[in-house]
Amino acid sequence: MEVKSRVMSQELKLIHLLNYRVSFTEKEKKYFWKMRKGFEGECQFDELLAKSVPNENCLVLNDLLLEHNNTQFQLDSVLLSTSTIYVFEIKTFEGDYYIKNGEWFFCKTNNAITNPLHQMQRSETLLRNYCNSKASTPIFPFNLTSFLSTRSLLFTTLQ
Repeated sequence: MEVKSRVMSQELKLIHLLNYRVSFTEKEKKYFWKMRKGFEGECQFDELLAKSVPNENCLVLNDLLLEHNNTQFQLDSVLLSTSTIYVFEIKTFEGDYYIKNGEWFFCKTNNAITNPLHQMQRSETLLRNYCNSKASTPIFPFNLTSFLSTRSLLFTTLQ
């Protein structure tokens, strides 16, 4: 059962409206396209998750913004079951990539990109600490499973 729906950010709404009134630079156009593509990919994932998850005994929280110790962190989608917290980080990468010595590279240009697994690890740590700080008794360890989803690949880290 979906508890928190995803909504378009104010920034993306503003850029979308301005797109019809202002001539953007190429850099601004790429930024807008990347933001829009990311939002659309997250919405597609939401639909897939809604079709795949039984409604009973599961809660889905999309686009969750939390704060712990003055640090904000955003989780694309969280599925809560009776025994496990599933965290999904959605990326809308296109093209081919390779990983060398833990670094990610875009094949076409050989340019390094930010390793999305680092964001997942950071989110896992912050979520674990957040949950433990809210519980009257520590709940660590608990089952926390993270997934990195792209359009063509599904990377999984299990703890």
